[in-house]
Amino acid sequence: MSASSLLFENKYFRSKKSRFPFFVTGAFSAFLLTGVLVLNLRLTSIFQNTYRGASLPNGALSVSEREGSVEELQKFLSEEKFVRKAECYERVLVHHVEGSSGNVLPFAYFAVPVKEEEQSPKGEIHRNFACGSFTEGEEVSFQAGGGKSRGRIAGVVPDPINGAPEWMTAYLYGNKEELQELKGEGEGEFYLTLWLDHPEADESQILKDYHRYFGKDFAGSVTSFQTIMHNYLYSYRLMGNYMVYLLCFLLAFVCLLILLLMNMELRTDQETIRTLKILGFTGAQIRLNYLRMYGKITAAGALLGGGGMAILLRKWLNRMFDGAGGIRISWISMLLPALFALGIVLLLHTLLLLIALHRISSLPLTEVEHEKTRFRVNHLCFRKCGASPKLLPFSLGMRDAASRRSETVFILVVAVLCTVVLLSGIFVLNGVFKREDHLAEWGFVHADIYVARKKEVTEEQAGLLAYLNRDTDVDYIYSGLTDMVSYQLEGEDAIRQVSADVYYRGFPEKEQYAFFEGGNPTSTDEIAVGINFAKRNHLRVGSVLYLLQKGEKKSYTVTGIYPSYRNQANSVRFFVEDIFSYFDSRMTGYYTIVLKDPHSQGRVIQDLSKKYPEFDFYPMTRSTSRTVNKMIPPVILSVCMVLLLYRMVLHFLVRRMDQDLEQNRDIQFVLGFTKRQIRRQRKVRFHLPELMGTLLALALSGVLVAWVLRPLANELGLMQIPYQPSLIGILATAAGILLAGTPGRIRRRRLDR
Repeated sequence: MSASSLLFENKYFRSKKSRFPFFVTGAFSAFLLTGVLVLNLRLTSIFQNTYRGASLPNGALSVSEREGSVEELQKFLSEEKFVRKAECYERVLVHHVEGSSGNVLPFAYFAVPVKEEEQSPKGEIHRNFACGSFTEGEEVSFQAGGGKSRGRIAGVVPDPINGAPEWMTAYLYGNKEELQELKGEGEGEFYLTLWLDHPEADESQILKDYHRYFGKDFAGSVTSFQTIMHNYLYSYRLMGNYMVYLLCFLLAFVCLLILLLMNMELRTDQETIRTLKILGFTGAQIRLNYLRMYGKITAAGALLGGGGMAILLRKWLNRMFDGAGGIRISWISMLLPALFALGIVLLLHTLLLLIALHRISSLPLTEVEHEKTRFRVNHLCFRKCGASPKLLPFSLGMRDAASRRSETVFILVVAVLCTVVLLSGIFVLNGVFKREDHLAEWGFVHADIYVARKKEVTEEQAGLLAYLNRDTDVDYIYSGLTDMVSYQLEGEDAIRQVSADVYYRGFPEKEQYAFFEGGNPTSTDEIAVGINFAKRNHLRVGSVLYLLQKGEKKSYTVTGIYPSYRNQANSVRFFVEDIFSYFDSRMTGYYTIVLKDPHSQGRVIQDLSKKYPEFDFYPMTRSTSRTVNKMIPPVILSVCMVLLLYRMVLHFLVRRMDQDLEQNRDIQFVLGFTKRQIRRQRKVRFHLPELMGTLLALALSGVLVAWVLRPLANELGLMQIPYQPSLIGILATAAGILLAGTPGRIRRRRLDR
């Protein structure tokens, strides 16, 4: 064995404890990078595979009930060059869809093909309905036309965006002959589903083309248009941008972390490096041995961290998308990002180690420079503190912290990272719970009875509404309708289409945090708009919209801007005094009853069924969105891992500080220092950079909340983050970091003489 190998092998075995931080740093860096890469790549793949243009449409047209116009429009589209394929079907509302497994949907929509020779298109049911409820090929029965009919779920379509509860709308397709009897005169909606030759075209240009073509030849027959791809991918593009920012931040953090750690270790070895040069070892030999020494342990940590994240994410994503049309995350798709993260960590480790070795070996910090640093710090501290015995430990602690710049900056960086991650976790969890509360407030989750009307009977005519308003068991009723209406912005001549939600104004809006800006409309001349719709059209509270509905043009003043949960694209919301008159139009929606005591559901349904046989009353289960709930475990896991890392790093740094103080212990005792003063000195040396890091983290957390979390949350409609709770969260997180970083009891045996 050569002298170089022997020397470094001895060094290798003597420094196992000093190399442990490299293992932790490599593992944590690979863990974070793998997580970001997997989420970014897998979500991209899921969205693209879900809405790919090869099998799913690029646009949809909502057409009037006149079948003659529909047939003419189909003929026109078959001859149009920019339309590759078009399918037309009628959508019919059915009630009480019950699967062979016993699961029940209060209502759903069936699509009946218009053409006699047209085969039934592939059926779909959204992921949130399929999870634990319905499966592909399952036989279902449903109420329609006064009797029972049967159908089959022909397919399950993943729906990564829509976090709708399981009782909301699902699309079911069945045999044409069996469903033909569901079609009633003047009922249902006709939809044309289109595959375009230029799906990447700008939405405004496509809209312009459609209105030009259809407005000329089919005036009044085409009532709406929406681009499917754009609506579903809007939120993903926004999330993707923040994923890129997060990845850049993590890369910068990994570089800084590794560089600081190497500086700390190599400064300890600078005399060894100088001695090796005197003995004749070349710089290449020194660099090679250090790369071998630290590379092995870093690679082991990165492999463990990246592999662990891949295993955890695969299990979590498979649970998230369980039953989602066959989406399963393979090991290959998870391990490739983990290996890529491993390569990135090793590459950064190698480059930064070479840079640090070059600095240490070429420009070693001499004892004279050490003394200059100590003199400057001592002069500053003693001039401020004087000769007070009480302030002397504080002065010495500041001197030690300043002379060990790498350790000081290292604690500062780790405190910043932990504060930011913990704060993000707190706000994500807060947003998850707030989102659940908001969904419950709006009736999406919090509902007990679904009301199905029979033909030519309204709630107002039968007296059901008046009875429910007097019933002591009923908390409130909730009615929601959806339609595509034309709108016109103030000061513009162009007429566009937008999805409109009509709500019964008597529904109690209990919480104001649901609105991003403004408040709940209180009159029929006011309107609330979705935040994406408001942003795209530069709308603010006080803006005026003109809605063209039922042949009339009416102005609405924007009084509220709200997050949109069901549609991440365009939507507006307005309230009416009598929503049941809107059921006579071609709008579709649902009508639910919320009870004060959900346990009285069975009794109330029996009473209502006897008094109002014109209606069918179906029980509903108060459930929460599984998609939202499944976000909680990974967030909690991330927070716990960050706290664990923080404690490990602080333990390592305290141990290094104890080693340094051990060397000066006897001298301090000879000079008359008491054990209490020595402990205070160590606490000051440790807490000073920690406090500096926490203060810096407070500033960065404020920037994070104001510039990243609030815009992202408001765009996606996940949560609302007001500034006052944000400040409380920042201060609470900073206090938690300080408490978590407080070292345990000082080992008295280290100070015993």
